[in-house]
Amino acid sequence: RVEALRDQLPVALLRHEGNQGLGRALRTGLVAARDRVGDRDVVLTTEADGTQPLEILPRLVRAVEDGYDFTVGSPLRAVVGFHGVPWYRRVLSRGANLLYARLFPIHTLEDYTILVRGLSGRLLRQAVDAYGTRGLIVRRGFEGVPELVLKLRPLMPRIAEIPLTIDHTGLQRKSQM
Repeated sequence: RVEALRDQLPVALLRHEGNQGLGRALRTGLVAARDRVGDRDVVLTTEADGTQPLEILPRLVRAVEDGYDFTVGSPLRAVVGFHGVPWYRRVLSRGANLLYARLFPIHTLEDYTILVRGLSGRLLRQAVDAYGTRGLIVRRGFEGVPELVLKLRPLMPRIAEIPLTIDHTGLQRKSQM
């Protein structure tokens, strides 16, 4: 699917030898983007399972263009944030985010664990420069997603959360959680 976008967007397909986990994939993509973006560019991350609406991506971009450094699509901000998501996933999501918010409070941020995000090129370069290419995200698995948020925290980014609904009704595979 990435190859099909090459005519429309400046995309690059990056591959690992074997599955190295979500944290490593996220780090690889962000580090590769670091040298390709300008201050005003926006780097987007999202899940590839189709459970989050891609229609939110332009809203994340607009928020960065409006002056935010870091934007997050958040089911915790939506009226109906979860559709067809098993109860235990909703409990885990809310519980993990409450714990992060309690231990590592960030003004205006409620969702530390969602992967639907936009970062300004300036913030991405600041983060890679501060932590290095290997230190930006150390965790290999899902825990790399909130790790990035915690590492952005000292850089004091302006953050916007935009409501989104996670929809598992069309999920083709069993959840890996």
